[in-house]
Amino acid sequence: MKDERSLAGLRVRHRVVDLLHRAPQHETPLPSVAELARQCNVSTSTVNRELKKLVEEGLIVGKQGIGMFTVPGTLAFNDLIPGRRIVGIVYGDGRFLYYSTMEWIFIFQCGLALLPRIAHPRNITLISSHYKDVVAEIQSLNLDGLIAISPAENLQKALFSLRQNNFPVVVLEGRVDGIPAILADHRRAGREMGAMMLRQHVHSVLWMSFDAVCRKQLAGVRLACSDARHSFKVTEVANMGEVETALEQCAAAGVLPDAVYAHGETACCFQKLLQERNLDGSRCLMLTEAVELDRENSHREIIRTYPFREMAEQAAACLEAMFAGQRMESEYLFPFQITERLEMNQRR
Repeated sequence: MKDERSLAGLRVRHRVVDLLHRAPQHETPLPSVAELARQCNVSTSTVNRELKKLVEEGLIVGKQGIGMFTVPGTLAFNDLIPGRRIVGIVYGDGRFLYYSTMEWIFIFQCGLALLPRIAHPRNITLISSHYKDVVAEIQSLNLDGLIAISPAENLQKALFSLRQNNFPVVVLEGRVDGIPAILADHRRAGREMGAMMLRQHVHSVLWMSFDAVCRKQLAGVRLACSDARHSFKVTEVANMGEVETALEQCAAAGVLPDAVYAHGETACCFQKLLQERNLDGSRCLMLTEAVELDRENSHREIIRTYPFREMAEQAAACLEAMFAGQRMESEYLFPFQITERLEMNQRR
């Protein structure tokens, strides 16, 4: 694990590099040591230690009686970037080391929506956990705005504080008072999937309820059943261990559920578990996301296409309007595209 002093020093380094980024060909004065300590929420000794390293690396220079300055031309930047707004993109609590496929797609789409006209995107990894420290850390990055995707509770509190100080923030797949919320309509998606399953005479479904998204979509399925005054048996599992247990029971009974709901990368895991237990899943109706599709599989499918692009473009539009001082709606809701593929592909 890295020395905590080094991690704190990164905030100071980020602040100085940002000054270089914004004016790479011009000498820029640094704030005082006390002001840098306040901006980065670190001690003055941490600031002095990091500034000494930056002087040794040639990124800054001290002028006696005047202060510290950036050294022009020491870092190479894309010529199209300097002077542009910088918008951070943060996922969850900001402390992720790795992202799933779905998370990367969301981050990527937000970046594409910002480029090239509105701002340059910057993927943010946070060090802090307490919301006050998170606020200070985000402020130290000297961003012009922030897109927060599925923000965790501590980040929600930090976002609220930032917005109270008129910092432009947009939230995707979450709600924070006073901040535009851009949401996918999970309940409607579940309702549409439920209606399709009823038409396919599904009697039992294995539902992977790994997070709030899965549970919202399951609630929509149950609404569809209520509308039709008909239902089917739902086996709800909360993690891959419970999926394995459910499949062991299926293997013992010699029968699989009529349908299986997979979320995120669990579709691949599920196929592997079937193979390990010599279970034939070709008769299952798979409820899966478009990005998970294996076009060589032998399953009938109900496919939900997440509105990544539409949501990301709305987030970028909201930030652009906020930069111009315009007021935004409190909430934007986007539907999934739900389609059926009922002809089974044959494996090559």
